[in-house]
Amino acid sequence: MDVTAYIPTVARGSRRHLIRGVDYRVSTWGNPDAPLMVYLHGWADTGSSFQFVVDQFGDDWFVVAPDWRGFDESATEAPVCWFADYLADLDLLHFEQPAQLASAIERFFSASLTEILPE
Repeated sequence: MDVTAYIPTVARGSRRHLIRGVDYRVSTWGNPDAPLMVYLHGWADTGSSFQFVVDQFGDDWFVVAPDWRGFDESATEAPVCWFADYLADLDLLHFEQPAQLASAIERFFSASLTEILPE
């Protein structure tokens, strides 16, 4: 069986943000002038895992995907993170009018944030 390593077609960038005392890593792809799409990873995952999906978009979108506090390259300052911690962190990342996509528990986070802070 011939197994070939996957080669990404859209380069991933990385940004650091200090959010409420936590060092966050946010993966970025595509053209910053393109429409914004925010991906929110599920439990025990990472923002960079969206590489396969992003490669299908090309440069049609500017995609950002944070590593939630305590996951992959984002730090955590507490042994336990509550629902409100993730909502507050997401709000402070200040994404402007994104088309949000989420998986698992983050679907609930993003829907709750939209209800709480519709602007």
